[in-house]
This record gives sequence, structure tokens and C-alpha cells, in this order.
Amino acid sequence: MFIQSEKDLESYICENVEEFKEFLGNNAFEDCYEKIEFIGRQVNVNGNFIDLLFLGINELPSEVSPFKEKSHELTFIVVELKYREVEPKDLAQISKYMNILDLFVPENLVDQEANCDFMPTRGALLGTDIRDDTREIQMCMEEERVKFATLSVKLNFNVANYSYMDEFARGVDFDDRISELKLNTK
Repeated sequence: MFIQSEKDLESYICENVEEFKEFLGNNAFEDCYEKIEFIGRQVNVNGNFIDLLFLGINELPSEVSPFKEKSHELTFIVVELKYREVEPKDLAQISKYMNILDLFVPENLVDQEANCDFMPTRGALLGTDIRDDTREIQMCMEEERVKFATLSVKLNFNVANYSYMDEFARGVDFDDRISELKLNTK
């Protein structure tokens, strides 16, 4: 797939969602979650569309919650994609989405049966690079709830050791007037 836009990038990630979940779990959030589930793309939250939304899941040991057999901590993970440098306005955008999600806790996941706790929403901003003023703002944030990642595109050039010219020429159908052509040199 040739990536030329945010939409292309989003489609590529969705086609390779398992690999991207591994990136989130092992790199962006450094093994913070035992499991990461993909919720969807272009998720509508109060009229705002989040590029990609995931759910981080941790099962707590019974010593932490002795009254229940299982207990889980859940965290929304907002992913915003930029096919350009990440700017301060992008940090504001993802922060807005994260704050809106922090207000919403699905009732079916925090009832007595499910025994789940929602932790503050986290975010990942992916772009081709990060502007210096954006890095400065991120350094001043109280918590590191938003992770930055840059995209790198690697081109692989491979020589094709197969030539189909001979095979193609054998199968070419010529008009009789061409195949029976004779040169008259007189």
C-alpha cells in the first residue's frame, strides 16, 4: 500500500491492527497493558471523530481485590494520526478527546458483576515528525498521558530475477498479415 494521506495511514494500520496493537503495548506504553483491544476507527465522541480507539486491559491479582475473583483496570487509548509534523494544536485535539472520554464510563463495564475500574484515558500522537514547540508543551504536562511516535517509511528495492518477455512473446497472437509478412526487395 502506498501511503499518501492520513486516511491511507489509518487504513494501513487497520489492515495491520494486530501489529499496531503490539507496537502500542510493547513500545508506546511499555508493557502497561496485558491486552489491548481495537474498538474502531473514526469513533464518534460528542461530534468529534477519533482516528483510532483502543482499550487497554489489565487483570488485577486477587490480592489487590480480595473480595472478587477477578478485577480489571480499563483504559481508553486514543490514537491520532498526522501525515505531517505534529503541532501544538494536535496535542490540544487529542487532549480534548481524552478529557471527553474520561467523562464517559460505560455502565455495563463498571457494574458489580464486571468489577472493572476505568483509569484515565491515554493517547498516542503519530506524525512524520514532532515540532520543537510541541515537545516543549509535552514536557510541561503534569503526566505523560500522551505519547509521541514518528513514522518512518523504508523503501525496499528488490531485483526481479524473472523476465517474462520470452514467455510473453510465445503467447502473443499476431494477425496473419503480420506473421506472413514478406519483404519484397526487388
